[in-house]
Amino acid sequence: MNVIAVLQKVFICTAIVGAAFAQGTKPWSPLQKFVPSAVSDRDKGCKFSILQESNEITFRERFCFYESKLISPGTAAHGIALAAFAQFTNRPYVQDQGPEEFGRRVGLFYIRRIGQNGGELFAGYLNHEELVPHASLQHGFWKRSRYAAMAVLTATDDNGKLRPALAPIAGSLGSGMMSAAFYRHSNGLEGGLSRAGFTYGTYFATALVREFEPDLSNFAAHLHRKKRTGRLVAVVRGSQKN
Repeated sequence: MNVIAVLQKVFICTAIVGAAFAQGTKPWSPLQKFVPSAVSDRDKGCKFSILQESNEITFRERFCFYESKLISPGTAAHGIALAAFAQFTNRPYVQDQGPEEFGRRVGLFYIRRIGQNGGELFAGYLNHEELVPHASLQHGFWKRSRYAAMAVLTATDDNGKLRPALAPIAGSLGSGMMSAAFYRHSNGLEGGLSRAGFTYGTYFATALVREFEPDLSNFAAHLHRKKRTGRLVAVVRGSQKN
């Protein structure tokens, strides 16, 4: 039997079991989201701010967190943008492109994201890794860059001790292996590992953006204020000339 097929079946089965376990401790209906009092306890475990302050994160809270990320508008916009770029560049190459192929590319994005989230979910839970990363309080570009890289390679457990981070590795493998069966080309073990390696690299890029996001936001706000000030000065000078 194909190794990729075996890995995919095992991963899908464990994901289903995990979902049942996460949902099984407390019955929940989709209609509850329209009743604030009924859904408040469930939403409590999904909020970023609450999980950031929590010392012990249950499997259900982790599942709820990744579920919320998967169905968020930001994830949908990300998937559509990547699918549009892939459609424009025709990568991976297909002979006939159209709306159906575009929808397939969006579906591939979600398949990879499900595999990635599932890998992070199980590996992070079993390895007792911190779910929500924290930005450093250090100063200097190189120190902060090193901290961002180490945040991908190491993780802080519930007791505050460092250990090898397995969630990014499992998430990368989950993304690569889950997508292998749905690609028309490079859908073997080598292709799956290649995509897994690319996904693992995105963890470092994301960590850097997360670390320097406040600085980038402040810089963008500074440019915006400077641009508005320049426009006001030009308007004032123009009115004075007239």
